[in-house]
Amino acid sequence: FLGDRLLGADAAPVEADQDEAPVVGVGPADRRRPILPGVLLMTFVLGLLALAVLPDAAPTPQAMPAAAQAHNAEVVDAARQWLALIDQDKWAESYRGTGSAFQKLNTVQVWTEVSQTMRRRFGTLQSRSLLSQEELPAPPHGYEVVKFRASYANQAQAIETVTLDRENGGWRVVGVTIE
Repeated sequence: FLGDRLLGADAAPVEADQDEAPVVGVGPADRRRPILPGVLLMTFVLGLLALAVLPDAAPTPQAMPAAAQAHNAEVVDAARQWLALIDQDKWAESYRGTGSAFQKLNTVQVWTEVSQTMRRRFGTLQSRSLLSQEELPAPPHGYEVVKFRASYANQAQAIETVTLDRENGGWRVVGVTIE
């Protein structure tokens, strides 16, 4: 009740009778200690039984159909051929290999200027190896993303990412990054 005292005032201390409190503790708490090792042992045994019941072998990944492997090779080859044009400083020809989504955002002149800037920054290509190729589900037909590990004269380690889209029966580059 706030009417009896001021706000923030402490209550009067309560004197407790501490004379008859046991020094060792109450009996039931002492009886629980022997139960703890038993509970831990049972948990361990049940865990081992659960592991024994689980199947030993993990499911094996299914082999990719031959048609899908050829499809992937086609995508990787398209990305490699397009990057080869860039390696040879064939900016206009590489621009013609891009898709409509890329060309809507870039002109040949802009593409050439940006490519030349990147060439000065990274230098000439020393090596390139395939890292990964994956399908990226996106409307309308999805994209293919191919990543390469590359080494340039001025950049020892780089990741090239080429995104392709199928247009007019062929693969066209719609995005490229170098990290």
